[in-house]
Amino acid sequence: MKIIVTESQMKMVIENSQKPTRITDILIDMWDKQTKEDGYPTFDEDVLRYFGIDKWTDIYDYAEFFNDYIGGEEKTMEMIDKLSINNFSTRDFPERLVGGYNFDWRIINVYVKDDVYKIDCQVSDGGSVTLMDGRHMSLKDAIGDEEMSWEIQGEVSDVIQDCLNSLIYPRTGIKVDVYYVEI
Repeated sequence: MKIIVTESQMKMVIENSQKPTRITDILIDMWDKQTKEDGYPTFDEDVLRYFGIDKWTDIYDYAEFFNDYIGGEEKTMEMIDKLSINNFSTRDFPERLVGGYNFDWRIINVYVKDDVYKIDCQVSDGGSVTLMDGRHMSLKDAIGDEEMSWEIQGEVSDVIQDCLNSLIYPRTGIKVDVYYVEI
């Protein structure tokens, strides 16, 4: 089957494909308003779900669109660099993100590799964990235990990543990977 398209129809298709959709118009207006009121826009997946956008691939595309809106990699790195001067504590985040962990950490390196934002962190001495069986241990002792060392190290990395993404993702549309954690 062949479809014959006139030159004017082709021109209309090209013009319409370059125009933002109604949803993107609404999002841009919303982000502009947030910037005026709060000083910065916020990426919120719940807003996308309100518009019926719930497939993770579509959410990812809108997150990229938001990141381009705020200024792309340059602004994202600028925002992460501002965060890098802080020390963080699990006490400053909701329990749903940190579970039974209690420790402080800081960002020691940020870089982009293969379009993925990677962050290296260092955990301060003195952290602790409450295990599923109710035992309370220092992080040092939990990591020294051969039976749970690998699990604790992985969970510490996951907690840091979840906490950082709770700060970075709404402001940039980018989720970071915690690549290395020095404990």
